[in-house]
Amino acid sequence: MRSGSKQSPKLFTRRSFWAAPCIAVFLVGASAFACGIGSFALFTSVVIASFVGLNEFGRWRYKANLVLCLGAAVTSAIAGVFTMTEIVSLFSLFVLLSVYIFYYKKRSDNVIVTMNAFAEMLSLSRTFDDLVENAWRGLEQMAPDFAVFLVLEDREERLYLPAYSGEKPKILKKNDGTVWRTFSSGRSQIIRKINPGVDLPLDHDAMSIVSVPMKVKNEKLGVIQIEAPAVDAFDDYDLERLSLAAYITARELCVFCDFEDTGSEEKSDKQQEDQQPEDKTPKSPEQKSDESKDKESSITERKDEKSHASD
Repeated sequence: MRSGSKQSPKLFTRRSFWAAPCIAVFLVGASAFACGIGSFALFTSVVIASFVGLNEFGRWRYKANLVLCLGAAVTSAIAGVFTMTEIVSLFSLFVLLSVYIFYYKKRSDNVIVTMNAFAEMLSLSRTFDDLVENAWRGLEQMAPDFAVFLVLEDREERLYLPAYSGEKPKILKKNDGTVWRTFSSGRSQIIRKINPGVDLPLDHDAMSIVSVPMKVKNEKLGVIQIEAPAVDAFDDYDLERLSLAAYITARELCVFCDFEDTGSEEKSDKQQEDQQPEDKTPKSPEQKSDESKDKESSITERKDEKSHASD
């Protein structure tokens, strides 16, 4: 029986050792068949499918897969099965495909590296003000061409812009603008073309907005909002990356909140200990005799002190 929880996609998959040899055999056989019937379209599709399959399911490295597939194209060119124009077009297609794969691989690697550096920078913050300053600077480095706003909630349930980059704190009036809508609903949103009277951007030159709430365990802490001076400047991929940055920031903010809560709990424990009633259990005769001896010794010491003072 399946549970109703949503499963996350697999990031670590097992790659079989035999996948790459099987795909290589398929490449050789299908390429020979395509060359036998003289179909360049079939040959191209076989080479590209083999290249993608080797990179996705095989254990061989990317460069080895590229050399293997290009070797099949070179072999067909030397054999004279296809014309030189067709082989050049296949090489051009391979170059474009390789650039495309490298671009998205580099793009995903940049996200991982940037978020790791961002989380490490926030973890080194010693005070709450340092955390806010580092978070704002890190977000600004991610979006240098846009206006970045870090909005937090105070103890009176008001939203405010904290004091970062030398600016003074600013209380935001409660309205139906983008910041308050995102915070109240707890949902991220993209506004591709803003309506100044409805969306109420924080930057006067803003034309599009991406806004993400900061929350931990259904506890809302604030909003991260990025505003661009161009229409349709953000997409769903930008929303996912900003959501990850907002979660990292919220976790670090939660650390400071937990620190304050633990301090208050320690104080309350001490107060409870002070307010505990004295132990009224009956004492043994030995304990009573010891207490009486202590009282007698203290009385004699006081008498001696008085006699010395009178002398």
